[in-house]
Amino acid sequence: MSKRSNKTIRDLSWADLEEWAGTKIVSRGISYQKSGYVKDLSMTEDGGVLALVRGSENYATKVSFERNQLSSVCTCPYGGACKHAVAVILEYLDRLKNNTAVPLADDHDERFCLLEDEELAWEDDDDLIDVGEDEGDELIEEAEHALAGIDASLKKKSKRQLETILSGILKNHPKLIKEMSFSSRLAGKKGCEALAKTVLKAIIITSREPGWRNYWKHTGHTPDYSPIRKGFQQLLDQGCADDVVRLGEKLFTRGIEQVEQSHDEGETADEMPILCRSYLRR
Repeated sequence: MSKRSNKTIRDLSWADLEEWAGTKIVSRGISYQKSGYVKDLSMTEDGGVLALVRGSENYATKVSFERNQLSSVCTCPYGGACKHAVAVILEYLDRLKNNTAVPLADDHDERFCLLEDEELAWEDDDDLIDVGEDEGDELIEEAEHALAGIDASLKKKSKRQLETILSGILKNHPKLIKEMSFSSRLAGKKGCEALAKTVLKAIIITSREPGWRNYWKHTGHTPDYSPIRKGFQQLLDQGCADDVVRLGEKLFTRGIEQVEQSHDEGETADEMPILCRSYLRR
């Protein structure tokens, strides 16, 4: 990508995008943008572009220029120059072309909270295929530790055999990656403030999508609150009772809104931590 001073996103060419993200990622970004997956597009005070991009979760994504180089952060597992970031750029350029105003993001926008830690990873099935070799090795190593001691026969298998087994498990059960990732982040947090911030991010993400169920087609979506239950328990174990109360109030408020917007027979309410369920059923 050519360098020049004061470059902005509006100056990007097609060649710039492909050089930055690669042809494959750009192609997927085009598909996401054309499908209308980019929501709540906003500008940031530093000239960046902020949005939510729909995947299996709603991912917060920000694109900007740093030291005259295009940069992005996203809450998806891929990170960096991902398809969500490309979709945001394309949506922004499309709005400029159509003379559509893009509002300035509020200083207290929840997406800024989510993007403070770009390592927050919530699984999008498509991105399981996209992870690089290093990231794939890390997933395999984490899964190998989790399986250690379960079956002695696993110890006799080759690394390639284990990789094949674990790859199949992770692709068929993406919630395992979410659970392992969140547990790892909790273990790495010390002090009530850092731990509470991690749990708050989980509450924001999990409570965004209403639950739904089509009983005729046996399809649907129920938000997964198990990481939040684990986070609350760790807060209590570390003596952070005040944070549990504060975050509990946040969960109550967002939980009520989510249940009211859900179209199921109580599965979403049942998935929430017991304190929230008790409150919702009063």
